[in-house]
Amino acid sequence: KLVKEAGYSNVIMRHFDFLRLPIAMENWLYLKLPEKILLLVFKITDILLGSILSGMGGTFICMATK
Repeated sequence: KLVKEAGYSNVIMRHFDFLRLPIAMENWLYLKLPEKILLLVFKITDILLGSILSGMGGTFICMATK
């Protein structure tokens, strides 16, 4: 809601449980890798680590355009 009130559109929220990299590395990966491949890496990591560390972890990424 706050993002839309600030004038952003096409708001997408993505939830990832386990893979969280340093911000600079995440930004670099988003620039260098196609989004579908990057999201697949996040999903596979969540599945693998979720079976080992059930009930732990959690973050979300909000993407929008202005």
